[in-house]
Amino acid sequence: MFFASLLALIIFSVIGFFLFLVLICIAGAIVLGQWLESFWLGFLIVGGIVFVVGLVLWIFKDRLIRKPIMNVLINVMFDKEEDEKD
Repeated sequence: MFFASLLALIIFSVIGFFLFLVLICIAGAIVLGQWLESFWLGFLIVGGIVFVVGLVLWIFKDRLIRKPIMNVLINVMFDKEEDEKD
């Protein structure tokens, strides 16, 4: 029961975070569009920034995402084994 609640919390947190990012990008594009007096240019610039950030994250996904998560999981598993031996 605890793990199901935890999984639901994680899923809703991730969905909420991405919704927040989408709304922030839309707001930024509108503000930038008003400043440049061209809404399509504001959305184009924000879209380009999101694309570049996504590309950088994709290129460095092993270093930034996969390895830290694997290290945390390995540390948690080995800490439990050491606790069981004691």
